[in-house]
Amino acid sequence: MKKLVVFLLGLLLITPAFASWQDETVKMSYPYNKEEARKVMMGKFPSMSDKTAEDWLESGKLDSVVIDFETRYFEDFIDTMEHIDLSLLHQDKELMARYRELYLPLKKLIEKKTAASPCQPFVNPVEYTGKASAAIPRDKLPKDGYYQVWIP
Repeated sequence: MKKLVVFLLGLLLITPAFASWQDETVKMSYPYNKEEARKVMMGKFPSMSDKTAEDWLESGKLDSVVIDFETRYFEDFIDTMEHIDLSLLHQDKELMARYRELYLPLKKLIEKKTAASPCQPFVNPVEYTGKASAAIPRDKLPKDGYYQVWIP
């Protein structure tokens, strides 16, 4: 019984500390208010119009939370934007430089046609087209007359 009381007292002391830590973690993960997010957006995409920036912020496509009655945007919301709209991705000079440096050489290796390459079925899949028919006696069919078959 004594251990249970100590345990419960410990929970009472830890819970507020945990809640406070959790609040701070959320606040750190969502550091931008609307105006700050707009500035980050316009800094990253200088050709973006104010209307487009406003549309993004109001679209609901960007991860956000409301903290103390204020909408806060996720720290990496630019990445989300670039993956939703690829034209923004192509405007990101730093990201495109890494893409050219790291991914394009890797892509060439993957696409290299060799019989021993384990990547080939995923890069250059083989497709077959064919026709098939089946004759199933009526008494073997379900009552509604439909027989479903899956052929991979």
